[in-house]
Amino acid sequence: MRSGHILWFPRTRKDLVPPRPRFGIANDLECDSRQNERCAPGRSPRKQERLDPVPCGRRSHPVVGGRIMVRETTMPQGRSSGAEGDRYGREFGRRIAAALGAKPLTNGSNECSLNGERVVIKCAHEGTRSVGVSYKMFERIKAVLGAFEDGNGSYRVLRLPVERCASISTPTRSRGASLGKVGIIQRSVFETEGIFVKVVRP
Repeated sequence: MRSGHILWFPRTRKDLVPPRPRFGIANDLECDSRQNERCAPGRSPRKQERLDPVPCGRRSHPVVGGRIMVRETTMPQGRSSGAEGDRYGREFGRRIAAALGAKPLTNGSNECSLNGERVVIKCAHEGTRSVGVSYKMFERIKAVLGAFEDGNGSYRVLRLPVERCASISTPTRSRGASLGKVGIIQRSVFETEGIFVKVVRP
């Protein structure tokens, strides 16, 4: 036996249960005592946790300083929501292009010519905090025009150079056709760094 090691032998059933650590794992059942009762009638949530750290195979929450920390996650975009967003983007992108006097260049995207340069128009509802741009599109456009809806239904159009967009974009979390093909650009970057173009009401 190495020096410094202490052997510990339990004397009673109570000794079989180690003290609750300050940092550990608590299960979802502690969040709802009624669920604990269904899994182990008569046991308190804390006792249930000690005897069975993850009962019933439920997922766990980390515990910090005795408090359960529940992480909020954003569900990745699915195919249905992605298709709906695509229809919205195409329709309002064409409207905004017309309001700006831009000339459409393709039927499959919102790429257009404005003031002699090739750009793409990306629309976002009032509560949407980002827009997505195809990685391939970065290779042929000069700028991204972010058109962001205001509370009164108008859209504020901001221009961001494609080099900046490419450098700050992050991969989409979508599980649809855009997976691995689209970069996400935050609205806040357009608002802090973008050049104001125009306010339009499509």
